[in-house]
Amino acid sequence: MSGSNGSLLAMTTPQPPDGGGPYYHPPSDTETTEAVGGMPPLAGLGKRLTARIIDIAIVIVIAVPFGLIAFFADRHDRNLVSFVGSLSAMLVAFVYEGLMLTRSRGQTVGKKLMGLRVAVLADGSVPEGSPGWTRAAVWGLPGAIVCGCLWWAIDGVWVTWDQPYRQALHDKAAKTVVVEAR
Repeated sequence: MSGSNGSLLAMTTPQPPDGGGPYYHPPSDTETTEAVGGMPPLAGLGKRLTARIIDIAIVIVIAVPFGLIAFFADRHDRNLVSFVGSLSAMLVAFVYEGLMLTRSRGQTVGKKLMGLRVAVLADGSVPEGSPGWTRAAVWGLPGAIVCGCLWWAIDGVWVTWDQPYRQALHDKAAKTVVVEAR
C-alpha cells in the first residue's frame, strides 16, 4: 500500500485502549459468512437467543431444588421462599456462566449446541480468567438488585440495537463478543 492509503487505514481502524492490535471488525451485511481478521463472524441473533434459552433452562433446573428446600423448610414465609429462589438462581447463573466460559473454550451448553462461542473482542481468544468471570457477574448478579427476569430481558435485547458488535451489556462489561464456533 502507498503511504497515504496506509495512513487512512490506520486512522479508520479503531485500536484498543491498551495499545494492542486492532479490535475485531465484524463482517458487513454482505460478507456474513467470511471471517474477518482471522475471527469467525458474529453469531446470529436467533442462534444467540436459542443458546441463552437453553442456558436459562439449565440454570432454572439447577436452582429449583434450592427453592423447594426453602419452601419445605418454611411454607408460611413466602418472602423467604421467594428470596431463596431468586438468590439461588442468581448464584447458579453466575457460577454456571463463569465456569463454562473459562473452562469450556468460551462455550456454555447452549452455545455448544448452537455452534457458538464467546471471544475476547481485542484478539478473539477464549475469555479465560477475568473476562469470563466479569461477563458471568454482569449476566447473573444484577438479578439481586433488579428482578432477575427483568435484568435478563434488558441485557438480552440490548444485542438487537448494539452496533457494530451486537454486544449484550455483559459483553460490553467484559469486552467480549459472541461468534460462530469453528
